[in-house]
Amino acid sequence: MKGEYLAIVPARAGSRRLPGKNFREFCGKPLWKWAWLVGKEACGKVVVTSDRECEDRDARDDWMMRAMPLATDEAPVWWAVEDVCYRLGWFGSVVLLQPTSPFRDMSHMIAAMHCFGGFAADCPGAATVGSMRLLAEPDGGIYIMRWKGWERKSEWGRIHVPCGPDIDTQEDWDRALALVQSGVSTSHHSTT
Repeated sequence: MKGEYLAIVPARAGSRRLPGKNFREFCGKPLWKWAWLVGKEACGKVVVTSDRECEDRDARDDWMMRAMPLATDEAPVWWAVEDVCYRLGWFGSVVLLQPTSPFRDMSHMIAAMHCFGGFAADCPGAATVGSMRLLAEPDGGIYIMRWKGWERKSEWGRIHVPCGPDIDTQEDWDRALALVQSGVSTSHHSTT
């Protein structure tokens, strides 16, 4: 599957409900890095799009600065996805990995990409949503799309693969930490 998908991690510095969440340390790494790691492992090609400079030498080559109009609370994440695809000249399958799901691991990615492979109607949890503009505020689920360019209709599929809580508020953050402290985690979450 590597090479067939481009993973995009939208890591905006701002956040209304949990300020700086994408850059907060969770189990020894910032939230964005968990998404970057699983995207790198599953897809090979991954881009972190952010309005903040990269401070991580491992991810520097996969970092793309986002224009400020694409980094506001009002700007849909899809604008940033379109920007990355356009700038890279990418036409093909795109995996959107929100940084707010640090429990996502390779098994979730394999299940989602397998499910998306043909947009099979009988695949549990897969849904063809239609125009990406219909998805106003994605949560931490795995979103996969066939990017065909701005001129053509691109289709998103939201793949429902249970992969832990989505972290958007302080309450979510506390719940996720409690899960880790109680031993609920995956091998993906070593702190090294």
